Amino acid sequence: MFIRIKSAYEKFKIDQLNPGDIILSTNLAGRGTDLDTSEKLEENGGLHVITAYLPTNIQIEMQAFGRTARKGNKGTGKYIIQNQYGLSIEKLKQIRNMLESERLNLFLINDLSKIKIEEDLLY
Repeated sequence: MFIRIKSAYEKFKIDQLNPGDIILSTNLAGRGTDLDTSEKLEENGGLHVITAYLPTNIQIEMQAFGRTARKGNKGTGKYIIQNQYGLSIEKLKQIRNMLESERLNLFLINDLSKIKIEEDLLY
């Protein structure tokens, strides 16, 4: 079975995933918590997720690779990424994490105090 999903709003019905089934989806297709794997698939290692991009933060990365694990099911994951600079996935993650850390620090410095003031004024 091959299913293509574009967004979480798109309705699809899969009773169970079996060995050989393929779901192709975008990052907007939801968390995958509604995916059920068959006993045969679990016996063969569970759901395998291939991610062809580096998520913008660790939370989204963990969400992608933890699709059925939230239900205690087995699974594996792998990145298949081509980048123009030939950097390893480890180096790409290092750069991503540094940029995300800088973004969060700027939020703490520039925005958090404003939000606190607004919250105090409104409540």
